[in-house]
Amino acid sequence: MIPNPNFDATAKADVLTQELADARRRIRQTEIALKRTEQMLAENIARSRRIRVAVDAADSLVKG
Repeated sequence: MIPNPNFDATAKADVLTQELADARRRIRQTEIALKRTEQMLAENIARSRRIRVAVDAADSLVKG
């Protein structure tokens, strides 16, 4: 059987196309995870500030 160079090129292109699609999917998933992480961080910072305000208020009451 004579090898078909066009088949090899097509097969390689198909593999590269699939790898590119997989990489794009991983990038999208990473971007979603990053956005959620940023949201969680913002929520934690806000919560920490509220706790700090409450602690400072309680401290000022105790110190009178």
